Amino acid sequence: MEILELPIEFEYNGQKNLIYPSLIISNNDLTLVDTGYSNFLPLIEKEINKKGYEIKNVKNIIITHYDDDHMGSLYDVKAKFPWIKIIASEIESKYISGEQKAERLIQAEKLLEKLPMEEVEFGKWFIQQLKNLKHVSVDEKVTDGSKILDGKCTIVQTPGHTSGHI
Repeated sequence: MEILELPIEFEYNGQKNLIYPSLIISNNDLTLVDTGYSNFLPLIEKEINKKGYEIKNVKNIIITHYDDDHMGSLYDVKAKFPWIKIIASEIESKYISGEQKAERLIQAEKLLEKLPMEEVEFGKWFIQQLKNLKHVSVDEKVTDGSKILDGKCTIVQTPGHTSGHI
């Protein structure tokens, strides 16, 4: 098994930023971990190509949690490559599929009330980003200790700003 970082460089508010979706290669099967922000599909495809692979050969996508920088392009990937299986925690799957209002969105809305005036505009923008995320059905719901990828990968629950983070 090999894990490759896919550095995605982008500009936000005039500053250079990076995110790092990852590609897991196991027995020539490709699994993408997270999909970055909305409209990042071309950037992810480019990085996968740089590593010598093609996104059309991705078999699975693991979404670590419901947040705009982790699942922003999930809908676009699934629409273009409908055979890709989506894997997420049992908790987060409710939010990713749209069955329940996302915990992250609830947190952001509550926090907005407490933000200093100079941060309110960003808070509203962030909430809108979360609301704009398109829902996708989760094919495999996992919990702490679940084995995936032919038993070669163990899910570790890492609750942080979401309780279902893996």
